[in-house]
Amino acid sequence: MKWPTSALPDDGRVEFAFHGHVDEATSALLIEQMERRLANSPLHRKVMRVVIELVQNLHHHSPADHSHESRFLCVRRPNAWVMSTANVIASDKAQALRERIDRLSALNADELRAEHREHLSNGNRTAHGGGGVGLLEIHRKSSGEVHLEFLPSLNDSQLSVFTAEIHFEHG
Repeated sequence: MKWPTSALPDDGRVEFAFHGHVDEATSALLIEQMERRLANSPLHRKVMRVVIELVQNLHHHSPADHSHESRFLCVRRPNAWVMSTANVIASDKAQALRERIDRLSALNADELRAEHREHLSNGNRTAHGGGGVGLLEIHRKSSGEVHLEFLPSLNDSQLSVFTAEIHFEHG
């Protein structure tokens, strides 16, 4: 699987890149490595929240049989951190994911906050045991700078390329 070039910023430095199977142990390692890379960043907490959600999405939504490898990339641009993931998902799940991302992208910060609170208060859990707030959290922390691209893959699946960008505060 080649990394789609649309996910790579042309004005940054790769801080961390991973290509392989993502399981619980790999997830912990990826998060630990990113924690070290971001230790001195003023955006440490915000970026780490997005990193954790992206890595968890790779872990929970990659093929269980490890038939395809996933990718994680973190780039430091002059004015932003850019995190991008790529993994294969079933084509039937791609449309639902696209609809969810489009709906969240249409919400402003107050609406995202309200939806986040509603999800937490209703107590529902996903099949993976989470509260279903991962995409909401990514949108909130990246101020809506979220992009999703699907590329054809093999056997009724698609390559999902998910990118979130967190801009530095100026002033």
